[in-house]
This record gives sequence, C-alpha cells and structure tokens, in this order.
Amino acid sequence: MDRRKNKTHKAIVSAFSELLIKMPYESITVQNIIEKADVGRSTFYSHFETKDDLVYALCEETFDHVMSKEQILCEKTHDFSHCDHDIVSELTHILYHVKFSHADTAKILIAHHSELFLRYFKNNLSSLFRLHSQELNGDVPLDYLIDFLSSSFAQTVVYWVKNKLSDQPESIVRNYMTVIRLHNGSVPFHKEEQK
Repeated sequence: MDRRKNKTHKAIVSAFSELLIKMPYESITVQNIIEKADVGRSTFYSHFETKDDLVYALCEETFDHVMSKEQILCEKTHDFSHCDHDIVSELTHILYHVKFSHADTAKILIAHHSELFLRYFKNNLSSLFRLHSQELNGDVPLDYLIDFLSSSFAQTVVYWVKNKLSDQPESIVRNYMTVIRLHNGSVPFHKEEQK
C-alpha cells in the first residue's frame, strides 16, 4: 500500500473507531464514516467492502504486528524486539497494544456492541494459539483446547479493560496462565515447565 492509500486507510479506520465509541455499531452508516474521515464513497469502497471489514481491520492491525515474521522494533511503550516468540510474550505484546497503541480498541472491547469485535479478536487469538500448538499439552483435543484458551483470554482482556487497564500486561498474562493451570490440572504450555 503506497503512502497516500495508507494514510486514507488509517483515516477511515480512525473515523470508524471514534464513531464506534459514541454510537452502536448497527447505527453507524457508511455515510457517517466517510463524513468523519473526509473521503468519498468510492474511496471508502476501494478500501473496505463492508462495515464488518472495518471491525476486522481494527483487530487485524494488532495481531499482524504481534505475529509478524519480520523483526519487531522497540516501541515507545514497550520493547519485544529481543523476546522469544513464545505464547506468553506474544499475549503480553497484544495487551500492550490494547493499552497503548489502540486506546480506541480498549473502549470498543467493553462497548455494548462489542460482540463482533470480540468474535474477530477471538478468531485471531485462535490463530495465535494454533501457531503455538507445539507448546500445548496434548491431554485434551487440540481444537477444544484452542477454543477454550482463546475464549478465556478474550474475556480476560474484557475484564482488564473494564478495570481501567489498572494492572500491567505482564501481571494480567501471569494471572491468566495461573487460572489456566488450575483449570487444566497441569501447566498448559510445555515451555512454562522450563521457567
């Protein structure tokens, strides 16, 4: 995506984020979005086919960055450039993005119309857990375990946001791993046993 298209793409996503915080998803029209972003209708449709695509884009940006195969650079609020790409590091990295890089994302997660965003969020988490399937204990069916882990982590993030992001991301992930350990009867990730 060239610089001009990228700028327009970001303007549309940003406008949509602002509207989502103020209005129910169902009430937002493409007209609302293009007026807020100051772009034409044809420009909007050259970037997104539907409003749902915008919700997906909000979620994708965070996960694409965290799951990128390219070198992750040190960012102003956090540095994961030298971390192992284990599941704990990647979950923590996602939380830093929710807290600092996408403040609107945090608000959307607890809005009354958040189901669509949470569905995309959970789907992305499922992909992340599946990428780390070699770290998972095989005591239960893999599909069940991935669904359980992604659903429970998504709800953990909602809880954290409702509590005004007061705990550090590392603390939230540590609490999550502790609860998962209690439910699973053992450490769910093999690498955790080595730490």
